[in-house]
Amino acid sequence: MQRLWLLELGWSDELPFKEENEFRRFIDSLEAVKNISIDRCIVIHRAESIELHAFSDASEKAYGSSIYRKSISVLGEVKVCLVKSKSRLSPLKQISIPRLELCGAVLVAKWMKKVKETLNLQITAVHFWSDSTTVISWIHRESRELKTFVVNRVSKIIPSKVKKRGPLTTSEVNDAETWLIKQDQSGINLSDPSGNLKSLNVFQDDKGILRVGVRLEKASIPNSQKHPAILAKNLNRVKYIS
Repeated sequence: MQRLWLLELGWSDELPFKEENEFRRFIDSLEAVKNISIDRCIVIHRAESIELHAFSDASEKAYGSSIYRKSISVLGEVKVCLVKSKSRLSPLKQISIPRLELCGAVLVAKWMKKVKETLNLQITAVHFWSDSTTVISWIHRESRELKTFVVNRVSKIIPSKVKKRGPLTTSEVNDAETWLIKQDQSGINLSDPSGNLKSLNVFQDDKGILRVGVRLEKASIPNSQKHPAILAKNLNRVKYIS
């Protein structure tokens, strides 16, 4: 359509032979759409973690983005599916490939925000992927070193308050640990008469974490060691806890 616009044809003008053939091939290709099957379920059964992976790229004619959702079950099974894809034509005004790749990164950042709001799921991690070393360097450089076109778009990818945030604080790490433990404990049923937790004097602390009530009250150790949190032994991350 962009190329036809550049030809400045009138509404009653016939298409040139080349453009007409390309358009007819496009119409014929739409028949294949009816053979596309999309799974309505995007999260694996008994998911332990849910990740979002975003990709963007560009060429002289267009730039685009795609977002995939990756979920991993408690048994280590993995399911990946496409959640969102979007493409746009390159502007009529000629722009360098790196700048078009930056536009693609802006596009995927915009849609990532909408996807997260729409899914309404507990997302474990979000990853943005790009093979453009120029775009990656722009994102990590100070704004004063960049041109206006680049600065305006980088600010849409990573707000200044995020760029200046620095490393995670101790409280943020502790909050993340608490969230992970509570997620792992969500399937524990203390009222199950056949369970093997009754003998452990299990109690719930002020953060909602289930802990073991062992006889170590007088020991000179932190409360988290006196009353360790209960974790299922078949979880992947438990294997890495020493």
